[in-house]
Amino acid sequence: MFYYKDRDLIKKETLGKSGVYKITNLINSDCYIGSAISKTSKHNRLYIRFLNHFFHSHKTTNIYLRRAMEKHGKNNFSFEILEYTNCENTRDRETYHISHCKATYNFKATGSGTVNYKHTEITKLKMSQNYSVERKEMIGKLNKDKNLSETTKLKLSESAKTRWSCEKTRSDHSQLMKTIPNARSRESGIYCCETNKLLSSYPTLKALAIENNINYRTARRYIKSGNKYNKIYIIKYI
Repeated sequence: MFYYKDRDLIKKETLGKSGVYKITNLINSDCYIGSAISKTSKHNRLYIRFLNHFFHSHKTTNIYLRRAMEKHGKNNFSFEILEYTNCENTRDRETYHISHCKATYNFKATGSGTVNYKHTEITKLKMSQNYSVERKEMIGKLNKDKNLSETTKLKLSESAKTRWSCEKTRSDHSQLMKTIPNARSRESGIYCCETNKLLSSYPTLKALAIENNINYRTARRYIKSGNKYNKIYIIKYI
């Protein structure tokens, strides 16, 4: 059993391995079962799952676990590898452990993730109430006609200037990346799906990813799979 402070040990222990893991609330014993598949010895998907749950919670799709960690603190949760598996049977083993461990934080009783998952009518009603017109209007009125102090106005102004400066720096960096060749990559472009016409070209795939605000690995997956980017574009090497 590991804790969130054991990240270096977890990284070393799980490198290149696939398996099923369990995150347990040490206060009330509620738990979450998950799995990860590392297809090569250099991949470490289990470690990435651990980081997402404990350090990058905005990337975690399970809102039940996320809220529980916010309420009780991540130091009150443990991370445990239930078993290491082969790529082929990982999801089946995840399903097995979900049913046997009574995983209260899991959305589903199977290990297929949340893809194609359909919420119950009760859950849909609760979600609808959370984002009702009345609630939106209430939130909109929170700061309406509110008199801000000169100190607050100054802080907001400085924050806006800093944000603009960061955006400009990022834009300048993107322009620079367009001109820098990279021996490890190839000239890449974005094409129109219907006409297969080249819309924009870049000296490297990395430059394409930065300019279009796409994760580099995601851009590579678009090329390998041939799937559409934003439903109307195709990314491929020139």
